[in-house]
Amino acid sequence: MNFGEVQSIELKMKIQKFSLFLALPLFALGQSTDDFRNYIRNEEGISFNIYLDSNLNKTVGIGHKLTPEENWNGVSITSEAIDAIFAKDLKIAIDGTKKLIRNYDKQPPNVKVALVSMTFNVGVGGFEKFVKFRRAIELFQYDEAIVQINNSKWARQVPNRAERVIKILKKN
Repeated sequence: MNFGEVQSIELKMKIQKFSLFLALPLFALGQSTDDFRNYIRNEEGISFNIYLDSNLNKTVGIGHKLTPEENWNGVSITSEAIDAIFAKDLKIAIDGTKKLIRNYDKQPPNVKVALVSMTFNVGVGGFEKFVKFRRAIELFQYDEAIVQINNSKWARQVPNRAERVIKILKKN
């Protein structure tokens, strides 16, 4: 199988999984770790090879930004390794979101999924910089949170993802 065929298969898998995800009602999200896992897996896609993300960071698996210590030049990754790395990265995102949103447990389930997805995408340190956005979320002022997303560099970098988060927030 050549590189083009692998890319084609990966794209088809991503489309199929995202299509299945779109069929899920938003109110059902946020009930379990599986909801976070499925949502983020569909947002990020899966790559067995290193690629450059929208910020030109070397990335592999399910949105895992490679650190300087992770020198995987030209090496493909196994499904088992992807799952292990993703589990660790997801835990970091969930724990970081809970730490940064003081009333996280009182947020609607679908909002929790959107928040964890943002944290997973930008990292805990990046999510920490969304001060006005986080404040609006804590005050349940979702319209203001949407304004803050629209004014962010993140929304310009990943507009489709930002729009999906906005769509979730509009439902609250």
